[in-house]
Amino acid sequence: MPSDLIHAVTEIREAHDDYQIAEDYYEGNVPEIFANPKLRKLIQKTGEEYRFNFAKTPVNAVANRLVINAVTVRGNQAHTDVVQNQVWEPNNLTLNTAKWNLRALEYGDAYVFVWDGVEDGTVQVIYNSPKTTRVFYDAETEQIPQYAAKLWQEKTADQKLWRCTLYYADRIERYVTKPGQDPDEEGSWEPFTRTLTPEGDPVWPEVNPYGRLPVFHLRTDMPYGRPEHKDAYGPQNAITKQLATQLSTTDYQGFPQRYALMDPDITGSERDDDSIDWGDDDATSTDTKGIKSKLTAGPGQMWELHGAKNVGEFSTADPDNFLDPADRYLRYMAQTTDTPLHFFEPGGDQPSGESRLIADTTLTKKVEDRQAALATPWADIFEFALLILGIKGATVDVRWKPAQSVLDKEGWEVVALKIAAGVPKRQALMEAGYTAEQLDAWGITDETPTAPQTPVQLPTQPLEPEDTARPEAVPANT
Repeated sequence: MPSDLIHAVTEIREAHDDYQIAEDYYEGNVPEIFANPKLRKLIQKTGEEYRFNFAKTPVNAVANRLVINAVTVRGNQAHTDVVQNQVWEPNNLTLNTAKWNLRALEYGDAYVFVWDGVEDGTVQVIYNSPKTTRVFYDAETEQIPQYAAKLWQEKTADQKLWRCTLYYADRIERYVTKPGQDPDEEGSWEPFTRTLTPEGDPVWPEVNPYGRLPVFHLRTDMPYGRPEHKDAYGPQNAITKQLATQLSTTDYQGFPQRYALMDPDITGSERDDDSIDWGDDDATSTDTKGIKSKLTAGPGQMWELHGAKNVGEFSTADPDNFLDPADRYLRYMAQTTDTPLHFFEPGGDQPSGESRLIADTTLTKKVEDRQAALATPWADIFEFALLILGIKGATVDVRWKPAQSVLDKEGWEVVALKIAAGVPKRQALMEAGYTAEQLDAWGITDETPTAPQTPVQLPTQPLEPEDTARPEAVPANT
């Protein structure tokens, strides 16, 4: 067996747990963490029902602005039409590009497989999870892809087996384990044949006729990415701890735990010789003095003691003791993930106009960085798809929706004031988030006014109509 096989199997399996952790935090599947094992046993099951998932917000805040506006072939409208009609639309990429960019942010890595479609003249573009797929780079530069691998498990009859496919620029090698064998052992694997020649002879390895890897890597860093919300893990644990504990005490707010004080001098007080039926023997305890009682802790419970001379109730925990620290941890999450605080507090005072532009500066820069990181693999994906369709040497441009756009009245007032003060209209609109291509299409050139102009009438509608056919990712504040 080639060394690449065992190396791929080992790397994919070792990376799996970190990707699963990223997924769990994004999906809100991380339980409350307990330092005391006794507390874990007592209340963990209840605490798991209280999930307030803020860790997904840093991911969604970026994903909502990471939307492909257009894919064009430089200098060739006919080839652009091929991309639109034979690649983009058949593979539902209006929806899927947004979803796969979201997955790249969630895990730090995501993979897209491009190959011939089932029918002639078609191309299939398929997402692959980083939990099963990985591209491997040269050791010196960590930038040039050498091969890719996909590892997964199948079940046949009553035994499980592993499958692994290695993708190279010139060939595809498929392997399978013997049923029940350890995938980490080299001797467990044997070639797997999927195709046959017209004469019925097995084909192994399969030929890759396109001369490049058909697996493309969407990533937030090099050589492998980092989950967008990784710095939110700690604050999320702290928030879960505070809120789950607070909610565990909520029943006591409405139904306080009550008690009755016992006077041992009163006749009829609770003693060993009392003939009282306590019901459940497990709830009866005996102290070192021989006094036994049934004291059940719980919301609305009453500790009834014979010979009681006084009654009362225990004071409940102040909710602010939990909510105030949780709010502080939420602010820590915003700070550590470079996510504006207003994404976590949609009901509070929201910045608008220039204030929002300033507040969103770090987020906008992060979105622009992710656009730069993902533009190249997306261009490679469409260039490879065109190669499959017989179009060689095409250069694809990927154009993104602006990382930040002015949408409210205050924002347009700022744009109008800039123009009135002498800032070129084109420059003012580009600072508002519109692209050079959009301004070219509208005929807005680089003219420079020689003197300040009279304030203009504000537009009643945005200059760019909303594209309702291109869905965003999940809103960041839900």
